[in-house]
Amino acid sequence: MHVSWNRSSSRPFRCSNGVKQGGVLSPLLFCVYVAELLCRLQSHGVGCHIGDTFVGAFGYADDLTLLAPSIIAAKSMLSVCEAFSQEYDVLFNASKSAHMLFHNAPNVHQAAGTLHLNGAMIPEVEDASLLGTCFGPKQASNNFTKAISDMFYRTNLLLTRFRYCSSSTLSFLFRTYCTSFYGSPLWPLDDASLQRLNVAWRRSLRRVWRLSPRTHSSLIPLINNCAPLNIQLFIRFATFIKSCMCSTNTVLINPHHLNSRKQFFHIWL
Repeated sequence: MHVSWNRSSSRPFRCSNGVKQGGVLSPLLFCVYVAELLCRLQSHGVGCHIGDTFVGAFGYADDLTLLAPSIIAAKSMLSVCEAFSQEYDVLFNASKSAHMLFHNAPNVHQAAGTLHLNGAMIPEVEDASLLGTCFGPKQASNNFTKAISDMFYRTNLLLTRFRYCSSSTLSFLFRTYCTSFYGSPLWPLDDASLQRLNVAWRRSLRRVWRLSPRTHSSLIPLINNCAPLNIQLFIRFATFIKSCMCSTNTVLINPHHLNSRKQFFHIWL
């Protein structure tokens, strides 16, 4: 490797640990490196499964999520991670990790015990965020709150940097960069928090179109030439369901997984 600064480069030097931040090959190299851990977790045989498909470990970049059916299984999977960390010189930070318990039985938290990683306790949380999506008992409210906050932030940035553009241009940029609503097909669209998001969306569009705050709510979609936000979210949900039904993914189309599919659609429909 070498360091570039002001059109000058340092002498090359060897890097034997880690990958460059922002490097083109870094994601690929890390995937090759961590693939061994995912294979070990799969062959361990104690994580969650859908039919005969292992779904006990999900990896995205440097984020790793374990799904276990019991506290004993979770401890067993963590032992695999500990062995991998020692063999491959990887440091798992327990203080930056968290574990959640999904169970409806009362007092199950007291009976579950604690989880440890490399001798340090993993804190238990009721709510957490993973890859921009909130989980936990308050996940509906938290996801809507996060979506509102992100939209306001991006709208303020848009109106600051492109304040001299026409409203029609700003509207296009707003739709493209401020309303991605990542994960929205899984939001409960019958939740009362959806109304808060609708209000925030209309307020942002009034600023984009330089309208009076007193402009009637029913006129905002017409001025912006789009459907109301709740209709847009319903369409995204329907598109997601259609994609699942028409998917070639073996987990979804395997007849042995039919009951899991029915349960999934029952939950979200």
